[in-house]
Amino acid sequence: MVELQIISDVASSSSPSSMVSSKKYKVFLSFRGEDTRMNFTSHLYEALKKKEVETFIDYELRKGDEISPALIQAIENSLVSIVILSPNYASSKWCLEELSKTLEYPSHVRKQTGSYEQAFAKHKGESNYNKWKAALNEIANLAGWDSRNRTESELLKEIVGDVLQKLTPTYQNQLKGLVGIEDNYEKIESLLKIGSTEVITIGIWGMGGKGKTTLATTLYARLSPWFEGCCFLKNVRENSSSHGYEDLSRSVVSYYKGVPLALKVLGASLRRRSKEVWEISGIEVLLDKALITISNYNNSIEMHDLIQQMGQEIVHQESIKDPGRRSLLWKHDEVYEVLKYNKGTDDVEGIILNLDTLTEDLCLSSDFLAKMPNVRFLKIYTKHWSRNKFNVSLPHGLKSFSYKLRYLRWDGFCLESLSCNFCAEQLVELHLSLSKVKRLWDGVQDLSNLKKILLDDLPELVEIPNLSMERKLELICLIDCISLRELHPSITSLPKLTQLELFRCSKIEILKVHSKSLRILDAYDCSSLKEFSITSKEMTTLTLWKISGLSGPTGINDVSLCASIQNLSLLKVIRLKNCQNLMSLPQLPPSLKVLELTDCRKLVSLPQLPPSLKILELNDCRKLVSLPQLPPSLDNLELTGCRKLVSLPQLPPSVT
Repeated sequence: MVELQIISDVASSSSPSSMVSSKKYKVFLSFRGEDTRMNFTSHLYEALKKKEVETFIDYELRKGDEISPALIQAIENSLVSIVILSPNYASSKWCLEELSKTLEYPSHVRKQTGSYEQAFAKHKGESNYNKWKAALNEIANLAGWDSRNRTESELLKEIVGDVLQKLTPTYQNQLKGLVGIEDNYEKIESLLKIGSTEVITIGIWGMGGKGKTTLATTLYARLSPWFEGCCFLKNVRENSSSHGYEDLSRSVVSYYKGVPLALKVLGASLRRRSKEVWEISGIEVLLDKALITISNYNNSIEMHDLIQQMGQEIVHQESIKDPGRRSLLWKHDEVYEVLKYNKGTDDVEGIILNLDTLTEDLCLSSDFLAKMPNVRFLKIYTKHWSRNKFNVSLPHGLKSFSYKLRYLRWDGFCLESLSCNFCAEQLVELHLSLSKVKRLWDGVQDLSNLKKILLDDLPELVEIPNLSMERKLELICLIDCISLRELHPSITSLPKLTQLELFRCSKIEILKVHSKSLRILDAYDCSSLKEFSITSKEMTTLTLWKISGLSGPTGINDVSLCASIQNLSLLKVIRLKNCQNLMSLPQLPPSLKVLELTDCRKLVSLPQLPPSLKILELNDCRKLVSLPQLPPSLDNLELTGCRKLVSLPQLPPSVT
């Protein structure tokens, strides 16, 4: 009976740092040619070849004592060495030299009895005798296969399977079909300094879905065979205090209805974040993950269509059959169904209804919002009101709004007031347009989070309520409120009001604003304005358009306007348009950069221009005779329709 033992082990003769890139062969076969070349070894070679495993086999019968450089290179350039121990293996100096070289970088063999004892007796006295003997001892202690215990076909199957497992770890199966992983892999592999005595730590950072885990898995799959001990910890998290987080975690799971994709995305986003961030987990997290961007132009949120579709699908999965149990309603047919039949629930947090999509009037129950107490976002809007044939009505009024409401836009709101019980304490932005509202609410409301009020085309609005409690208010914009006669004095006391815009509020007679924080004032076509004064330490932009009352018989005079401008020491932009009775301007503030005067037909002269001025535009100032000296800082000069202007001062070099 022929005894055949096969020992397979990962070669260790090369530095792992160059293994992946420099290895020419996957397997090196070491065998005694006269014993196994024409049978087992040839069968093993073919079996490996069928599995596309590049294998080195030496077909030549070698004689002599020294192993050739080509064979040494083949051993070094192989990932796995398979040593086939047969009865006459030890009688060949060539085989023993191969074995020794392989082991640089079971009982007959271990004890060197039988044929191995006889073979070694012949080699005694050789210079490499001790090295060969040590090599046999070492390889004898490795686990292998014995040909006497199974058929050759079974043996070949096991050996090939073991080789494939060594060459392709379990994780490698996850990497099939990946494109573009090689470049990143090579960069990081070079940083690992494998083979050095240092302990190397590499951090792979990036947004979710960029392939960090895939890259780490690839590194492990490629390099793990070269280490005696290795472990891939796929989901590692630091121990952290659980105080307060268990209930919060349950709330998060409940909020996202247990949807796995949503929980994975959110979980990755909230990792290592504070409890406060968990509770809001909104725009900031999406920005960090590069899922959205915020436009520098108008501060709007932008996202890719695919990201939007993914978010919509997550919401759809919350309740596939019942839209009234989803957190957000935006599809017009689903919104219409939920609102018309009053099928909302406390799961709903946002509603978006485009009135342009209505095919019939929508009649709402007075308690439709009471059934959705968690609504934070309500947007009922139109882009084409003139084409809109159908409306939303509240025949029995409206009982209340959600106290959690943060954003409210309602075009065509049909009631005269929001509600006698309008207690939206969390409201941040209020936007009403094309409405019959006469007053916003009764009395004083504590809307301490309100930042923006936009009222557009409210022809029946007669008063602005007391806003003294809205101390975070930053913007008030009133457009086409043609019945409004005055602003409530409480506006003066608002500590954070930065922008006040009045457009075509043609009955406002008094405009007195004395605010510490106001930066921008726009007044357009306020034709009845009689009293005007403004003071602000922060004012940077003043725009008065079509204020025909300036210097009129009963309107405001130059003195009040001049006094106001002189008090605005930080003013950078002045725009006066269609102020047809304006005759003069005061001394301009030294910070002024832009002066635009259009259709100021009675203006005769300008004061000295400040040294900071960059833009001067004079259009249809028909009585203007001359200009003062132009400052060197001026970049742009525009003169149109100034009929009596006969000469110009010397132009600065920067004016083209």
